[in-house]
Amino acid sequence: MPIGVIAMALVIYYQQIGQFGQAAVVWDEIALDGNLWWIIIISA
Repeated sequence: MPIGVIAMALVIYYQQIGQFGQAAVVWDEIALDGNLWWIIIISA
């Protein structure tokens, strides 16, 4: 699953529940763990 799809799903989810601050935290965690995401995507 492309990272963009994951990111969009997270953005939509957090918009629906209205926790933009938490969404920003999740986005930062994704950015910090970017290398791990790419390893998962490449190895999938």
